[in-house]
Parts: sequence; structure tokens; C-alpha cells
Amino acid sequence: MPRVTVPEESSEATAEPAEEAASPPPIAVRRTGWRRARITAPTQEELDGLQVKDRLELLDRRRQSRHQTLNSIGILFGVVFTAGSLIATALSVRTTQNELRNGQQGQITDRYTKAVEQLGSPTLDIRLGGIYALERLAIDSPRDDRSIYDVLTAFTREHDPKPAAKIPDRPTTDIQAALTIIGRRKPRSDGFSADLDGIRVSNANLFKANLSGADLDGAKLYNANFARADLTRANLDGTDLTRASLTDVRLTDATLADVTLTIADLSHANLARALLYEAALDSATLTGADLTGADLLGANLRGANLRGADLARARLTDADLRGADLSGANLSLITGMTPDVIRAQVHTDSNTSF
Repeated sequence: MPRVTVPEESSEATAEPAEEAASPPPIAVRRTGWRRARITAPTQEELDGLQVKDRLELLDRRRQSRHQTLNSIGILFGVVFTAGSLIATALSVRTTQNELRNGQQGQITDRYTKAVEQLGSPTLDIRLGGIYALERLAIDSPRDDRSIYDVLTAFTREHDPKPAAKIPDRPTTDIQAALTIIGRRKPRSDGFSADLDGIRVSNANLFKANLSGADLDGAKLYNANFARADLTRANLDGTDLTRASLTDVRLTDATLADVTLTIADLSHANLARALLYEAALDSATLTGADLTGADLLGANLRGANLRGADLARARLTDADLRGADLSGANLSLITGMTPDVIRAQVHTDSNTSF
């Protein structure tokens, strides 16, 4: 049987069409000089020429890109909404704070008005309530502190006995309460000084009172207790402190012209640089007092106890020291009186230094 020979096809010829079918059509690339090449969007023919796998991959990428865009838009809206919420909350908080502040100021005003009205009551208990209410208000509202203490000092001055009336042996309960509150005011840097000009109170208790810079001009404070009080730079011109207790008091740079300190106890008082023109210190006790640089021009120190007092650089012009005890006192660098004149008038000992 004759054998039919089938001619073999060239492998190169059969492979070429398959390769052409597998290769995607080329994508056009546009060159723009020195700039980076920009890839143009594929045409529909180019997309149709892609294999199924590549089409699916391209479709997934498009979906992912669309999802990312939507997510970005959602996040942006979320950020804008959150920022708007925060701004609205801040404005709401500020409004609430302003309303609260206005409400508090209104309450303070009401409390202040009521307390001042109580001061004018004829009933002692009501006046005391008003006095202590003002002190509490001064603590709660520091910005009203000064005006409140001005009211208390005015109350003390205006409720003083009439000039013709006899000064009571002791201050009334409400006056003593007002003085106590004034005296325990904490030191501040606002320059406040208590105005107690001309008050007349006997046996007042001002122990450890803070009256720095206070005006006590012409006050009558017989037998007052100023022990350990702060009267730095205070004005005590013409003040009557007969028999007053001023032990360990601070009177540095204070003005005491024409002050009456007869039989007063100024043991260990600090009177450095104090002005004591024409001061009456007869029979006063100044044991261990600091009178460094004090001006005692014309002061009456007759019979005063100045044991161990420091009078260095003090001015003693025309001072009356007759009968004073200057045992152990420091009189170095004094002016206005010679050591011989002093020895002729006072009692000194071997510890007295000139």
C-alpha cells in the first residue's frame, strides 16, 4: 500500500502566530522633551486586545482606586464634621463660662449689698453677720477685697462714740470684730492701707495685726494690745497709746510725731528709723528696743526704761532723758546730745556704750 507522506509544518511558522496572539498591543507613550513621559489612557482596542487575566487585574485596580477615592472623601467629610463639632463645642463652653461668670458676679453683688445693709441694722447680731459676711466675700472675690475693707474701716470710724461722749472701757463687740478682721487681712501688693484716722477705742485687741502703712493719725487707743503687730510705715502722728502694749511690735519707718506712749510697753519693739518728734515716752518701757537711726527730736523719755536698747545713730536733740535707765544701751554715733550730758541725766552702767 503506497505510503502518503504529509509534509511537516515548520515549528517557527506555527509559533509566531501564538506569540503574536499572546502579546498585548503596544501602548502609545508621548514624549515631552526633557519632561517625564506621560502615559495616555488606553484605547478600547488596546483594552480588547488584553488577555482575560490582565483585564481582571486592571478592573481590580480601577475598583480599588474608586474605593480609595470614596474613602478619602469620607475621611475628609469626617474631619470637617469633627472640626465643626469642636468649634461648636468650644463656642458653647465659652458661652456657658460667660453665663456662669455673670451669674457669679451677680451673686457677689447681691451678697455685698445684703452685707452692707446688715451693717446699718440696730441689732448687734445682724451687724456681726454683715461684718463676717464681708470678710468671707473678700476671700471669695479677691478683686473686691480693697473696697470691702474700705467699708469695714469706714464702719469702724463712723460708729465711733461722739467726740463729747466718754470712750467706753472696751470696744463694742461689732467694732472689735471689724478691727480684728481688718488686722488679719493678708499682706497684698495693691498698696492698701487701713484708714483708721481718729478712731476712739479703749482696750482694743490688735494682737499680731497687719496694719502696715495704716493711718491712725489722732486715734485714741488707750490700753490697746498691739503686741507683735506690724505697723511698718504706719502714721501714728498725735495718736494716744497711753499704757498700750507694743511688745515686739514693728514700727520700722513709722511716723510717731507727737505720739503719746506714756507708761506704754515697747519691750523689744523695732523702731528703727522711726520719727518720734516731740513724742511722749515718759515712764515707757523700751527694754531691748531697736531705735537705730530713730529721730527723737524733743522726745520726752523721762523715766523711760531703755535697758539694752539700741540707739545707734539716733537723734536726741532736745530730748528729755531725765531719770531714764540706759544700762547696757548702745548710744554710739548719736547726735544732738553729748555723752557727758546724757550721763548727767540718766542711769548708765559699764555696759552702756557711747
